[in-house]
Amino acid sequence: VIPTIAPFLLPRLLQQLRTTHPDFKLFIREDLSQHLVDALQAGELDILINNAGIMACPYGKTEDGFETQFGTNHIGHFYFTNLMVPFLMQAATGGI
Repeated sequence: VIPTIAPFLLPRLLQQLRTTHPDFKLFIREDLSQHLVDALQAGELDILINNAGIMACPYGKTEDGFETQFGTNHIGHFYFTNLMVPFLMQAATGGI
């Protein structure tokens, strides 16, 4: 699962993945939530790339009181990654 908001930035990565992993599958969806649930249930989460974020947004705070950009780009990724670690550890080739 490679969630991205800019699929046009992926060609080089995809070519490299297809060369090193011939069975590589690509899913491009705006909402990956159901695919992520399916992958987790099947034990198919091999790599996690946190690349989504926000920038130059108006000042605001998250529900937890963090500045919006910091909360989204750093705290959110840290928290999500920590939630995914057990699933990555189950995969033979898991990585972050």
